[in-house]
Amino acid sequence: MAADYSWIPLFRNADSSSIQAALAGCETLTLHKGDILLKSGEKSDAVYIIIKGQLAVLLGTSSTWTQNDDQSTSQILLYPGECIGEISCLDDKPVSVSVVSTADSNILRIDGHLFRSTILNLPPVATNLLKGLVSRIRRTNEIALAALREQLELEHFKKELSLANEIQTNMLPDLSKITKEYSSVDLVGSIRPTASVGGDFYDVFPLANNHLFLCLGDVSGHGISAAVFMARVIGLIRSIASGCEDPAVILSTLNQYLCQGNSSSTFATVFCGVFDPSTGDLTYSNAGHCPPVLIEGNSVKCLELPRGPMVGAFDTAKYANKQVRLGRRDVVFVYSDGLTEAENASGVQYGVANCIGLLDSVCIDRVPALEDMHSSIVDSLHQHCEGLALQDDCTMLALQVI
Repeated sequence: MAADYSWIPLFRNADSSSIQAALAGCETLTLHKGDILLKSGEKSDAVYIIIKGQLAVLLGTSSTWTQNDDQSTSQILLYPGECIGEISCLDDKPVSVSVVSTADSNILRIDGHLFRSTILNLPPVATNLLKGLVSRIRRTNEIALAALREQLELEHFKKELSLANEIQTNMLPDLSKITKEYSSVDLVGSIRPTASVGGDFYDVFPLANNHLFLCLGDVSGHGISAAVFMARVIGLIRSIASGCEDPAVILSTLNQYLCQGNSSSTFATVFCGVFDPSTGDLTYSNAGHCPPVLIEGNSVKCLELPRGPMVGAFDTAKYANKQVRLGRRDVVFVYSDGLTEAENASGVQYGVANCIGLLDSVCIDRVPALEDMHSSIVDSLHQHCEGLALQDDCTMLALQVI
């Protein structure tokens, strides 16, 4: 029994007996999911009609299709009854796109000579072909416009991220200006975000009575949401500390503000302290942050911390103070867990012990200049990570009595 092709749009209103006779010798191809029917740049002299299954016209240069392809911008899907290959068949030029089967499919192959000499001469096949081409061009244009919109949105997003990074960078304190005002201390700080913007922060600013406030924190999560929360934390800390020099009270007040309306359950770990240059006393408190390293003489060890949970998580949290007296050349090195948890290719973390060991080795004879110490840690971290990108924001802040 002859096949019925009257349901195919190309043959709509055409004489069915003439179509059957013309297509009697045509073969039906069987394609499996992922098989390539046409490859961009290659010659093809045939028209293909989908009898069963589905094809994807890949709009890029790739001839590989995966189920994760973005159907809105990278491909056009063709369904039973639709045809492909007719343009190359008519203009005798290489195929401009690749076509891949996205399901087990049966494809009717019409030889180019037969298509041009016989099929197109059957009324109203030529008109139907033109309508089909126009329809596909419209679909291609819609996809191209959608891709252009996405590209423009992406470029706009990149500009916004660049601006956000600039704003975030400008929020950092000018440590050189502070060290000019406080000649008895040296300060070094750095932030290496994993994205354009991050959730780590540090701050240093003068208080009354010639005291100096310093803090370093790490907001949960990454990217824009963490950066927004970070900006809020910095603003609150500056506001609270301007009227209070008690680190535990500063953290307690900060925590109460951050717990209000915190539906996203975002939190931050924070170490903060108030330094008195006249005595060398550093009074400090901690909110769930990793212990800073204290370099005292030739001794390198973790600073003993008071207990206290991260801010923004528990509105009844309590914080306490501790105090250490820093002598000449002593250093307090504060960091985020992006430093100690940085992994190499084997998944081994840099670790607190590695950091202490490095500082111990560079301080064995004398404590070096703060900038040199910071550079040694950065170099050591890069060597440990073996060229791998950091998986978390890495922030460091060091204060040294000089």
